[in-house]
Amino acid sequence: MNLSLQKDNTLKKTLYIFFIVLLISDIGYSFKQYLANPLDWDMAGGILPADNVKPVLNNPIGTDAILNNTEYPNPNRFFSHWAFYNYFNSMPFFLQKFMSPVDSIYWSCAIVKILLHIAFLAVLGILFSGNRKIFSFGFLLFLIILTPLFQVYGYQNHMGIVDKSSTYLFFYPFPLLLLIIYYLPLVLNYYYNHSIKLNLFLKIIWLLLALIICLSGPLNPGINLIIILLVFLKLVFQNYKEHRGSGIKTQIVKFIKSIPADYYFYFIPVLILSVYSLILGTHNDVNNLYQTPLSEIFLKLPNGIIRQFSQKPGFPVLFIAITINIILLNKAFPKKEKSKLLNTYIQVLCFCLIYILLLPFGGYRDYRPNILRYDTILPVTILIFYVYVSSSVKLIKNLPVKKTLMYIPMVLLVSFIFTNADKTDFKENLCEKNAILQIASSPNDTVRLNCNCNVLSWKRIMNINENRENSKLLLKWNITGRLKYFSNNSD
Repeated sequence: MNLSLQKDNTLKKTLYIFFIVLLISDIGYSFKQYLANPLDWDMAGGILPADNVKPVLNNPIGTDAILNNTEYPNPNRFFSHWAFYNYFNSMPFFLQKFMSPVDSIYWSCAIVKILLHIAFLAVLGILFSGNRKIFSFGFLLFLIILTPLFQVYGYQNHMGIVDKSSTYLFFYPFPLLLLIIYYLPLVLNYYYNHSIKLNLFLKIIWLLLALIICLSGPLNPGINLIIILLVFLKLVFQNYKEHRGSGIKTQIVKFIKSIPADYYFYFIPVLILSVYSLILGTHNDVNNLYQTPLSEIFLKLPNGIIRQFSQKPGFPVLFIAITINIILLNKAFPKKEKSKLLNTYIQVLCFCLIYILLLPFGGYRDYRPNILRYDTILPVTILIFYVYVSSSVKLIKNLPVKKTLMYIPMVLLVSFIFTNADKTDFKENLCEKNAILQIASSPNDTVRLNCNCNVLSWKRIMNINENRENSKLLLKWNITGRLKYFSNNSD
């Protein structure tokens, strides 16, 4: 018996070390992948900043837009703009103490991406496992299954978490990470039965965080309202089951008394601020560029769903794995235990369906013609990850040894498929780098590039006038000693 326990401990320690090495290696590899990402067209506007970005930076909570009935881009996304502006107006200059100005830009982009990557792994690991001991074996098991799902290349355009675009990074994954952190104590309290109480100082911080998440990015206000709706409906249903024989007045009183005090603290601020953010969003003048009728947008939704979830193998593989997991859970666990888990998965499905059905109300954009895109479905992607990872760990921990040994190869196969898919061209931004170096070294005030790649843009810019902000950005970053305009005349 003692020999068996010793063997088990030795195996666990060996696996623990292996998991740590694997995670560090994966993070290092991901950083190298992020270093290969090119720059994007929207960077200059947010970093200089452009004239149309200044109103949102000058008016954090957007009161001018409402009181004066004015419109300007993204009035309800101050904190995303602020974080983006300040990061890229500080980090490159710090790094220039150790490296060239050109390299400092790509390193700045890679650093913020890998920091967000690590933060997501840590926060999602806690959210999925309920384990706050981030160096425990159980926590690492969740991360080992979760890590391969993070695609820097591979399936990134369909299920990416950390955006390749340094600009979009601050408007989609970064605000969503803050939103998850906001709700994390509540989830740990009521789903995992951890006793977490916020002291007065943390409550003030959390109220500030509520303001930040509601005025950051386009997704958070809608996510907040769906979460509040689902929690409200769950409480109503539970109250009805417990007091169905009582009168309506009694049921209402019982319902109000049954709501935990913490719910008021977490939900009321984000409810008010989310509604305010959505109202403020009606003053976004970008909406005027796209006057597509709502009925027409909804007609695009079915095609968008099919394309987003079936074009690449990533989602189909996860859907198959989840189906197998749920079948095994249904067979292997007692009714009460599996009922709780399956009810959670049903709630996840309800959130995903409501969220996707509400996406058309966000309006049409030509860069996401099918409404669904990897960035707009980010919360759905994370919840699909949750169902797969949590059900896989549940089976590994609770199946009999022989069945566990038969099951683990499926998890390894899924991890292999995702790891194999995430192949990288580490020279992807080399052409762009060389073009920027050409601009920097040219003695001319106007530089006509001849390269087969995009340079600080989504497409090749043939007109020098369209590149004026990018030219100013290169000067601001100390890459050029004076203002140099450029265009790409390559065929």
